[in-house]
Order: sequence, then structure tokens, then C-alpha cells
Amino acid sequence: ELVAIEVASLDLRSQGDVADSDDDEIDVRGLAKIDAGSNGDITLGTNANDAMQLQRVDLSGDRVLLRQTDDVQLDGLNVASTVTIESENGDIRSSAGKSLVVGEDAKFLVSAEDGTIDLLASDNQFGELTLRARDASVRETAEVVLETVTADNLFVAGDTVVNTDRADLNVVLKAEFDAANSVTLGDGAADVVHFG
Repeated sequence: ELVAIEVASLDLRSQGDVADSDDDEIDVRGLAKIDAGSNGDITLGTNANDAMQLQRVDLSGDRVLLRQTDDVQLDGLNVASTVTIESENGDIRSSAGKSLVVGEDAKFLVSAEDGTIDLLASDNQFGELTLRARDASVRETAEVVLETVTADNLFVAGDTVVNTDRADLNVVLKAEFDAANSVTLGDGAADVVHFG
């Protein structure tokens, strides 16, 4: 359990879960690389009074949940199951040439009023994808599967673009898709799809 950290960089490896304590103060001014092993979960910044700031992150484990106040810069994800990354007042971006791989649900959440999600620079492979932002841009190396989208503007690129059953896709202004093969959205009876 992490309590107080103030360092220029962090390289932490565990064969079990990694979590922070209540009222922690964690400040990593450079890269925070955390590996919880194939069965370990990473849970950071979820307590009410956490002071969590990781300038850049590279996270590996079974499940990952990261919440922090300011920007999140993704240098790597290697996650077997699910990921939730949330920035309360900042943006979420990926670094050029890096790899983001999530086996199941991947959720990226910023403010729908003024937040940006930009995952174009990295090589990405997600399961079902949830996005909340003012402007969201995502590129995947193969199929993109959208589950929930709340945005003013959306750009999605991949081999194919589809949605899950009962998808909820709400784009107020512009939705743009760049698919090598096909885009199929809103074909389920229970899908809710609205593009401005």
C-alpha cells in the first residue's frame, strides 16, 4: 500500500495488488512504471482525499484503475482485463511509439466540458471502448469496438469500427471514422446512436 511518495521517477514491481492508502500524497514528476504481475490489480487515486499526480505512466497487471486531478500521459498499458483511466481536470494523451494493450473493457474519462482524449500517437489494441471528453481521438491497430461515447467531437480509426450490443454513442457535433475495411454502427435494436 502506497502512502507517501515524492520522486523524479518510480519503477515498482509486485506479484500482487498495488494500491494507495487513504489520504495519500503521491507525486512522480517523471515516469511511473508499475507492474503488478499477470494476476495483480493496480488501484490508485480512488480515495476521497488522495493527492495523486503521476506525470507519465506505464502500467501492467490484470486490472487497472487510475484517477488523478491533472493530465495523464500514457507511456504504456499491458492489461489483461479492464482499464479505467480518469483525469478530473486534465487531458489523457498517449506517447508516440508506445503500446497500449487492454484485453477487455477500456474506459478513458475526462471532462465532457473541456477535456481532451488523444490516443493517436501510440499503437493501441483495446476490447470494448468507453470515451468521455469534449474532443476524443483514438486509433487502433485492428477492430475498434465502441460501447459508450460522450463527446462533442470524435475521431476513430482502425481496421473496422463497430459497436457493442446496447451501445450508447452520443456525439454532439462531428463524428469522423477512418476504417480500412468497414464501419457498422447502430445496427442493434437496442443501440442508441446520435451524431450531430
